[in-house]
Amino acid sequence: MPIIILQLIFLSVFVALGVGLISNIDLDTDHIYISSWIEATFVGIGCSFTHLFIYYGIFKPLLGKAFYKIEKHRNSFGIANRILYASAVEELIFRWGIMSFFLWLTQSFLTEEISVSISIVVSSLIFTLAHYQGSSIAG
Repeated sequence: MPIIILQLIFLSVFVALGVGLISNIDLDTDHIYISSWIEATFVGIGCSFTHLFIYYGIFKPLLGKAFYKIEKHRNSFGIANRILYASAVEELIFRWGIMSFFLWLTQSFLTEEISVSISIVVSSLIFTLAHYQGSSIAG
């Protein structure tokens, strides 16, 4: 139970960070590439199939036995925990909190395109580093 409270405090910090910074982030919404939910749905489906292809078509043969150790480790968390935690909590932490922070930090001295790109790359690297320990434990 204490770990749940710690996770909720951790999540609250990043949600508060995103909420506090969102009004200070100035992005030109004319450059939004996906303008409807239909486009977003097709992009999401395309990204999902691409992920499945890379994960099972490239990493599975490449990693061999280590792939099955990683799968065993992933499956030990349970499907509900993986879906709810990964989809909601991680998005709030990395996209809402961390990426908003880097957007706010870089927008005053960089162009919008560079600021957005750096924010995406840095938040993705932090996401990767946050998951490295779990993957290294699994093999």
